[in-house]
Amino acid sequence: MFVGALLTILGLVIGGGGAWLIALGGSWYYLPAGIALLAAGSLLLAGNAAGVWLTS
Repeated sequence: MFVGALLTILGLVIGGGGAWLIALGGSWYYLPAGIALLAAGSLLLAGNAAGVWLTS
C-alpha cells in the first residue's frame, strides 16, 4: 500500500511538472513518465500485481 501511494504521489508531481515543462517548450519525457507512475501506483493500490510490471 505504501509503495502504491508513493508512486501515485510521484506520478502526480512528475506528470504535473512535465506538463509545465511542455508548456515552456521543454522535454516531453516527464509527462508520459508521470502518467506511467500514476498508473502503476493506482494498480498497486487496487491490489493488481500488474503495477509491478509496469514500473520495471
